Amino acid sequence: MKSTYFSVKLFLRAERFKKDGTAIIYARIRLDRNKIELTTNRSINPDHWNASS
Repeated sequence: MKSTYFSVKLFLRAERFKKDGTAIIYARIRLDRNKIELTTNRSINPDHWNASS
């Protein structure tokens, strides 16, 4: 049986901020060797984001 690799990572893009100073949250989804990045349409103050999690 073939195993499948799947992961979802949430991240902020440092170069993309909204006018109010918040950053948009992006998701990177990987399935085997395929990768897609998309926006979650949510934003957060970068000071409240824990990048190490």
